[in-house]
Amino acid sequence: MNVKRFKTRLLSAASSTLLAIGLCCPSSGYAQSPDMMPRTGGSFEMPAGPTSPQRPSSWPGGNNQLPPAQGGPVQGARYPLDQANAAVPGGATGQTLAPVAAAPSPLGPAPVAQPGPINYMANRTAPQQQTVAPLQTNASLQPQAYEAGRQAARVGNEIILAGDVMAKVNEYIVTKKVPPEQWAEARELLFPQQLYMMIQEKQIVCDARRTIPKEAFPKIEAQVLEQFEKTSLPKLLKDEGVETTKDLEVKLNARGTSLAAQKRAFVDRSISQQWGQQAINRKKEIPVLQMTEYYRKHIADYQFPAKVRWEEIMVENANFPDKPQAFAAAAALGNEVLHGTNFAEVAKRGSQGTTAGEGGYHDWNSRGSLASEAIDAALFSLPVGSMSPIIESDRGFHIVRVIERKDAGQTPFEEVQKDIRKKLEEESYKKQVKEFLTKVRAKTDVWTMYDEKGGLAKILNIKDEDQ
Repeated sequence: MNVKRFKTRLLSAASSTLLAIGLCCPSSGYAQSPDMMPRTGGSFEMPAGPTSPQRPSSWPGGNNQLPPAQGGPVQGARYPLDQANAAVPGGATGQTLAPVAAAPSPLGPAPVAQPGPINYMANRTAPQQQTVAPLQTNASLQPQAYEAGRQAARVGNEIILAGDVMAKVNEYIVTKKVPPEQWAEARELLFPQQLYMMIQEKQIVCDARRTIPKEAFPKIEAQVLEQFEKTSLPKLLKDEGVETTKDLEVKLNARGTSLAAQKRAFVDRSISQQWGQQAINRKKEIPVLQMTEYYRKHIADYQFPAKVRWEEIMVENANFPDKPQAFAAAAALGNEVLHGTNFAEVAKRGSQGTTAGEGGYHDWNSRGSLASEAIDAALFSLPVGSMSPIIESDRGFHIVRVIERKDAGQTPFEEVQKDIRKKLEEESYKKQVKEFLTKVRAKTDVWTMYDEKGGLAKILNIKDEDQ
């Protein structure tokens, strides 16, 4: 770890974040009886349709030629085809327990580093209880189960008090406007989470203290405190609506914290963030070979099935006395379109399908995604712009028309290279974070108030591989 570079970059990173961690064409119109429906033995054939629709001889008026349909099947779709291509969080701090031979620190003595390796979440014997004056806290927010002066955790030679943790929890409860009746439940949930994050931050600070020369730390702390006075303190005063530090202290005490605790938390947070950032390369270069190898191994993720945009006219059997009448209604609607009425207009007025209000329009559907195999087969065999025969389903009768269809294919590497690079960068970052935290934890002894209950990791349901 480059200590000199760490010192020169510390102030600029004091408030940054570490872990911002698918028939036939109805060429002669739609017959008025189901008995006249085409039968194809389950397969769909695509004969070329005539240049103009023909009226069946059974209709009144004989087999006269119809004029070309306006907006009908041959003219294509209503819809433009180009639409398809369309951190470790900061926390309160504890107190140092043992001084070291170093220049005086503005924040008091620095802790003595403990040798390792030591299992992070192993059960510990609780350190001797320290006599600490209780923090002045808002009684309505302070739970009896967490006395302010009780040790919640010990990280190396530093302690984290329950009051420091609860101050952050209470701050969250107030900021998020949690209803009073939910405070107790919120505390039970948030307290161990906040404690876990504060322990992690303390472990990083301990690692920094072990590496940075002891005589340099007081100066680093003084510089960070100067930054606190310039940035954080004015913000605290403004947020609390006060003008003096004395009044600010009163406000902070009411939440179970203090100005001194805020300063210590700021220093710990600044040091832990910068120390972690120096150890982790957020934008590690990803070789093209690594990206192409990822693309090859995950090729299935970049393949896509055939898909279609389409429109539908549908009548439900339940809305008619019998199937013949439902079939006749579907035929009448289909013949309106063949006579030149706009498909969407007919669908809005007479269709009973789920998209009738949108003119029967269906956005992209993949092959095999529809409940009706007959409709799916029609959509992936009809020429674009052509209308299907009347298709029967369990619910009723359907007429569909293909607006646009895309064949199955595979997205080229060039189009996904940027996304792959971003994904690999994120994976690299997470791996570095995990390795860094694992190394840091192995060097610092940790005891928590949850050890007798199986440890903090068990309380939070954190697996070893997730730590």
